[in-house]
Amino acid sequence: MLRLYTRSAEAAGSTQSIIQKIVHDIGTGSESVEAMSKAFESTLEHNDKVFNIIDKIEKSSAEQSQAVNKINQEIGELETITRDNDKDAILLMLLRGCMINQSICKKLFVNWFL
Repeated sequence: MLRLYTRSAEAAGSTQSIIQKIVHDIGTGSESVEAMSKAFESTLEHNDKVFNIIDKIEKSSAEQSQAVNKINQEIGELETITRDNDKDAILLMLLRGCMINQSICKKLFVNWFL
């Protein structure tokens, strides 16, 4: 009977050790879960920042594209004005020549406007 009590006491001690290890492991697991939760929160915050930056880049890119299109439009208008100025300069040279020789001028103007 003494042996039975001894074995029972040893088993109880072993069970207590096992329970203590399980409680310790649960505590360690809880700490790991908490650390992972904080890491996920941090990752979500960083993702939000990245998405905000990408959104700003997208908006800036659209604004830049509109500005480039406007510049191209203005350059086109400058080219049109420059061509018109060239025509006007040629016409003025012809008029100046007309003052010198009116018969040549008449022929030039007729050809110019035909």
